[in-house]
Amino acid sequence: MDADSLLELTDYCYRKLVYLNTQGAEDAAYKERSGKAISEMLPEEDLQEKAAGMEFGVAVCSISILRYLTDYMGALPLSVMVSHVNTKHSNSLELECFPSYAG
Repeated sequence: MDADSLLELTDYCYRKLVYLNTQGAEDAAYKERSGKAISEMLPEEDLQEKAAGMEFGVAVCSISILRYLTDYMGALPLSVMVSHVNTKHSNSLELECFPSYAG
């Protein structure tokens, strides 16, 4: 993978971390409904819920990608390393998303 693609991937994963930190808990919240309430849902509401669930799932997967990238930071192009460490401050954002690991 070339440097530009890795840089785009890093930026995409960072945006997903920002989403998890701002709106992710809202989208992941379990909503208990009766069968009647589900059958009365409008198709648009159902699609919005499914889209929110998919967005949350993609954001959680982006954490794994970022973890992989940080494990191999030494092998990445310098532009990706600079973006990940200095520009985006993703390490502090990761700690905000997962405060129990902050130590």
